[in-house]
Amino acid sequence: MNIEIDKKKAWERIKAGTLINFIILIFVVFFSVKLFSLFLVWSELGGQLNNKVYSYGFLFVITIQIGTLISNWLWLENVVYQAEPDKLTETYTIITKRINQARLQVVNDVNITQSIYDRFFGKFFNLEVNYGFGDVGYTFIYKYLSEEKANELSEFIKAKGRGIDLK
Repeated sequence: MNIEIDKKKAWERIKAGTLINFIILIFVVFFSVKLFSLFLVWSELGGQLNNKVYSYGFLFVITIQIGTLISNWLWLENVVYQAEPDKLTETYTIITKRINQARLQVVNDVNITQSIYDRFFGKFFNLEVNYGFGDVGYTFIYKYLSEEKANELSEFIKAKGRGIDLK
């Protein structure tokens, strides 16, 4: 079963989250420079240094956020989620092809989570599947699912996991 995500709504949520992160980082840079300038008040370099720090800090924040947007867009455009009768699969190709798989025989726990951004900007849910044996455990995350799709997939995994005896 292919798990479809609404890529248009997910992209809007990613953009909104990145914008909020950008605003927060700008405030952090601004107040950090203000705090730093308090130590340089007595210096003639204080004013010149403030302008450079503001410029470089702002440029740094913009570069980080643009990189994050590009990375998230590439991931969103290339990710494919699947739930097969015996395994879960996440496949994406950005530079190289990557396939993450979790066998349903070793699923330990299934959790549906929702970040604060997702509550405000799009009503998306993440399905976290914990799997592994003993002390070795891994987490498999399906991102940007609707509530209905997350519940459906959670029930699918639980139903398949109950039929398998792990002893």
